[in-house]
Amino acid sequence: MIRIERLSKSYDIKKGRAIIFKDVNLTIPTGRSIAILGSGGSGKTTLLNLIGGIDFPTIGKIKTELDMSWPISHLRYEKSMSVRQNIRFVARLSGRENFDHIEEEVKTLSLVGDRMSARTQHFTVNELRPLDMAIALALNFDVYLFDGAINFGNQSNKEILRAAFDKKMKTSQVIMAVDNPAQAKEYCDASIVIKGNDAIYFDVFDEGVEEFKISNAVN
Repeated sequence: MIRIERLSKSYDIKKGRAIIFKDVNLTIPTGRSIAILGSGGSGKTTLLNLIGGIDFPTIGKIKTELDMSWPISHLRYEKSMSVRQNIRFVARLSGRENFDHIEEEVKTLSLVGDRMSARTQHFTVNELRPLDMAIALALNFDVYLFDGAINFGNQSNKEILRAAFDKKMKTSQVIMAVDNPAQAKEYCDASIVIKGNDAIYFDVFDEGVEEFKISNAVN
């Protein structure tokens, strides 16, 4: 369960403060996969980062005991380190210790192969994207975060990653921040709609989609 209690978030800007959220209260039940729906600049990515502990509320609290990933595809690699060193570094930050098992799973799911000792600076963006997903899956989180649509890449291991992710979704949940509900429909069964400075939870995905459409039609 994720509980958001009296959450407010604002930023300093040249003309004062920009208020993103004000006194938001909602509960996300355990086991539900959520689409955070909002137009560009609405605060959906901010809410995703707040839930994931990447950003912090100005006022209020977010309470959970769930183990969450970073927003997938946003992992920043230390280019001077090898793939293996990056994997172990992220694993340590995530509180994992079974490095050998994690490395083997990453090799299976990604296209790294025998390049585990190569520095990540020698990899292309298209090679690193499936590596990001592979590391996240190998670390076995309770909740997987996505800022945008889920992208399995265009590599030859695309179907391997998709199959592994689909299997993981039987025991884990996903939270996605999107501006197009169609990007989340396959994996999400509930939604949060950003409406002004508030965020409203809908236990039925399609009900949230209807509210999102109405809000955007008015705007």
